[in-house]
Parts: sequence; structure tokens; C-alpha cells
Amino acid sequence: MRLVVCFPGIGYHCDKPLLYYSRRLARADREVLVQYAYQKPGLRGNPAALRTALDALYAQVEPQLADVPWAAYDEVVFLAKSIGTAVAAAYAQRHGIACKLVLYTPLEMTYDFAPKNALAFLGTADPWSDVPAVIAKAGKALYLYPGANHSLECNDVAKNLAVLQDVMAKTRQFLCPAAAVTAAEMKALEKAADAHGLLYPQMMENAGRAAYRELTRCCPAPGRLLVVAGKGNNGGDGFVIARLAAADGWRVQVLLAEGAPQTRDAAANYALLPALPVELVTDAAAVKQADVVVDALYGTGFHGSLRPAGAAACAVMQAQRQAGALVLAVDLPSGVHADTGDAAPGTVQADITVTFHAPKPAHTRAAALCGQVIVADIGIHAVL
Repeated sequence: MRLVVCFPGIGYHCDKPLLYYSRRLARADREVLVQYAYQKPGLRGNPAALRTALDALYAQVEPQLADVPWAAYDEVVFLAKSIGTAVAAAYAQRHGIACKLVLYTPLEMTYDFAPKNALAFLGTADPWSDVPAVIAKAGKALYLYPGANHSLECNDVAKNLAVLQDVMAKTRQFLCPAAAVTAAEMKALEKAADAHGLLYPQMMENAGRAAYRELTRCCPAPGRLLVVAGKGNNGGDGFVIARLAAADGWRVQVLLAEGAPQTRDAAANYALLPALPVELVTDAAAVKQADVVVDALYGTGFHGSLRPAGAAACAVMQAQRQAGALVLAVDLPSGVHADTGDAAPGTVQADITVTFHAPKPAHTRAAALCGQVIVADIGIHAVL
């Protein structure tokens, strides 16, 4: 049985979008909606006043939750917004409750209570949060949205809807993670999706776009991008990323690590690059230092040991990361077997791994090499 407890903000009640939709996604067997009131002004930008407010709100919460039989539930979820994130984290810590914490627009003081098993969402233009401090304390368990305010919104309705959709997709994956599928099962799912009208080229486009969205979420300002592309469909995903990045003003270099693409869909996307400001290279010695490196070398297709060209490409990516570049792996870091999680000598260390439709066994078995794992929807759920 699942218990869901909702901790609102001051003025952001449980029926506002972030909490309303996350409550629907959580599928609670029992739901508790915490209520509290606080009228004193002058909270924004005033840590001492916020701490006073937290103490007052926490005192209101204790009696509301005093009779909850926590041990009767298999799973406990705390959904929280704004100062409610600090209330939720404090309650979980002080009562030793093992729960999943979803923190929408957390405050710096939320992390004074060392929230465990938590996922957080924050806008870079949030006037209530000390954004750099939250980033430093939250680490990888934080999704940032450029230009978004304390409601994860800006003045563009279309962007607001896209952000809400993305936040809820990540919330759903956190609360109700999809079962892992093997490489062979994923191929079968793609084949079935293609037969149902979601064609392979569209899946490649969707995958590349999903990975690029995560890239720009982490690095919103265009900079220097290196795409290390293999000769299969993982490389094709990388070509989509290169095309989108070039159109957005990134300085893009593509390393064809093992030569020209050998699959039809990858070749079709590669053919679009010469018309764009994309530098194509085949010699690792010609690679320039980048801000972001996309590992689109092997994905789920790797097994055995790295071939010489692949090992050289992995060494380039590792050197780039050591020099400060963020490494985003498409599906899996190159050198990791999708099913077993076995890693060949020279395997890439990723900071972020974007995989598609469902996690693969290696995302758990080789978690340390994957960094933050993001499961992106590429349309398969809609057709199967």
C-alpha cells in the first residue's frame, strides 16, 4: 500500500498544478493533505524569517500526522512545494521515515535536513530560492529549468506547458519507475512500434531531441559541443543532437569514431550535417576541447571489448571530461554491456545518461558509470 502526504507552500495549495498532477501520478491508497496557515510578511530573501515560518508550520503539521500508522504502508511518498519541502524533509528526518521525497522549488534550508531518496525541481529565476546554494547542496538529484520562477513558469505559455509536462514525466518515472528491458527486448519494442506506425526514423528523431533537451537543461547557454558518433543508430541519435545544437548556435564538432554511418537512418541524419556549421572530423587528434561531450558511440549495441578505434574515442571523451567537459551518454556509456552491466577497460564515465522508453539492466548494475540516468519517452508508449 502507498501513502502519499502532500506538503503545500504558503499560498500554493495542493490543488495547484505541480501538486495536483503529481498527486494524480502518485496513485495513493491513502492520501493526507497537510494544511497550515502563516500570515507574516517579509519572507522572501530573509533566511531568519523563513526559519521562523518553518518552525511555525512544522508545529502545525505534527498533530495532523500524529495518528498516521507509518508502518502499515509498503511505501510512503512526500510531495512538497516551496517551504513545504523544508517541512517535509524535517518531518522525515526527525521521525526516521523512509520515504520518497519530491521537492518542487526547494529552499536552501530544505537541505539542512539532509533529504534522502529525493528528487527536486527548481527554476534558475526563482526569487525565493538561493539557486546556487541549492544546486551545490542537491547535487545530481536536481532538475533545473532556465528562466523559470518559483512556480516553474515564465512569461511563455508554451514553455510553461512543456516544463510542466517534463516535470511530471520525471516525477512519474521517480514514483513509478518502468521495469528494465534488455537490449533484445528493446529492439523488439522498437520493431513493434514501427509496425504500429511509429517509424524508425521518427524514433531516432525523438531520441535525439529528448537527449538534446536534457543537454540544454544542464547547459542552457550555447557553447562548444563534441559529438562522438559511432557507425550505428546510436551515432544517428548523435547526428540529430548535432543538427539541433548547430541550429541553436552551438559550435559543434562531430568525431566519426569508426568511419561513416552504416545504417540507413543514421546515414540519413548524417547527410543533413554538411549544410550546417558543423565540423566533421575522423582523426581524434583534430578534436578540440568542448564544454559538453555527447557519447553516441555504441549505446546498447556494445559487447565484448572495445575495438582500437572505439578505445581511442573513449580515451578522447575521458580526457575531455578530465579537462572539465560534461559527458552525456546516449543510452549507455560506451563500453558498458546493456544487459550485464559489465564494463570493458577504457569505458566512458558519464555525468548524465539519457536512455529511451525504459531503463536497461546496466543502468542499475553499472550505475556509477552512468551518472544521473534519465528515461525519456520517444513515443513507444503511445502506440503499443
